[in-house]
Amino acid sequence: MGGAGFPPVAGTGGLILAAVAVLAGLALCYWGKTLFVAMLALLGFVVAWRVSAAVLQDMGSAEGFVRWASLAIGALGALLSGFVFRVYLFAAGGLAGWFLVTGWFPAASLLVRVAAVLVCGLLLFVYSDIFIIILAALAGALLVARGADVLLSAMSIRVPLLAVAGVCFLLAASGAIRQLRSRK
Repeated sequence: MGGAGFPPVAGTGGLILAAVAVLAGLALCYWGKTLFVAMLALLGFVVAWRVSAAVLQDMGSAEGFVRWASLAIGALGALLSGFVFRVYLFAAGGLAGWFLVTGWFPAASLLVRVAAVLVCGLLLFVYSDIFIIILAALAGALLVARGADVLLSAMSIRVPLLAVAGVCFLLAASGAIRQLRSRK
C-alpha cells in the first residue's frame, strides 16, 4: 500500500503515469479555469461538428459540403459553448432556488418563489468561476498528492496521511489564490 493509504502502482508504466499525474495535477491546480474553458469549447466543437455532420449526411448532402459545413457549425458550437454553459448555470441555480423555497417555505407566494429563482440563478451565474477555480485547485492538488505518493513509495519513502493532507490543502490554496488573482 502507498504511504498515504493509496493503492500501490507497480512497474515503470505506473511510475510514468504517476509523474504525468503530478504534472497534470499542477496544471489543473494553477490553470484549472483556463483548462476548463478550453475543454468546454472543445466539447462544444465536437458535439456540434458530429451532430451537424450526421444531420447533413442524413439529408443527402454532398460529401464536401458535409465536411466543410459541419466544421463551420462545429466552430460556431465552440464559440457558443460558453454562452450555453452560462445559461445552463442560471437555469440550474434558478431550479435550485425554486426547490429550496418550496421545500423550506411551502406556503410561500409565487412572487417569493420567482424571487428565489432569480437570486439563486444569479448567484450561481456570477460565482460559478470561483466554484470552478476552487474545485479545479482541489482536484489538481489531490492528483499531485496521489502521483507524488506513488513516486515516493517507489523510493521506499512513506509520507504520513496528515502531511499529505496538509500539503494538499496548501497546494490547493495556492492554486486557487493564483487563479483568483489572475482573473481580474
